[in-house]
Amino acid sequence: MLSGSKKRRNQLESRNLILRQFTYEDWNEVHTYASLSEVYQYQPWGPNTEKDSQNYVQEILQSYVMNPQTRFAYVVIHKETKLFVGAIELHLSVGKKAELSYVLHPKWWGQGYATEAAELLVNDGFNRLKLNEICATCDTRNLGSARVLEKIGMTFQKTITKHLLIRDGWRDSKFYSLRKEE
Repeated sequence: MLSGSKKRRNQLESRNLILRQFTYEDWNEVHTYASLSEVYQYQPWGPNTEKDSQNYVQEILQSYVMNPQTRFAYVVIHKETKLFVGAIELHLSVGKKAELSYVLHPKWWGQGYATEAAELLVNDGFNRLKLNEICATCDTRNLGSARVLEKIGMTFQKTITKHLLIRDGWRDSKFYSLRKEE
């Protein structure tokens, strides 16, 4: 797990990144990657229209005021440049469990930022939210995402066949999990 991370109200920080809550104005930055085929190729969503990106951000903003809050979504900002890197979130479910998801603009891929952001949010999930288990899925063809999940200590559990319907047919997904005691 990531050491030396700092937490502020509604914001998490690591060596290179800031995770902050969304504002409505973030929809435009979301749209810059959510409309790119290499970003949505393994997802059931996309390509996003401007309205889709606006609706996505609006749903996140509404989740912040839900009681109890079950969706903890953050914008990922590069600390030095202040540029928008992507988004990351935890979706809570029953039994102190959550699902991790993230999406980064391709210009930030391969630089360790997805791993750094995921470690930061997983630590927050276990420490502040008192979660017992965090899981994630990725398309079996998405080797980069699988590497991120393995780097943060998640263990491959199984392959789920025909997990999600996407543009080119049914997606098989790798299922990963991490328990607090691990």
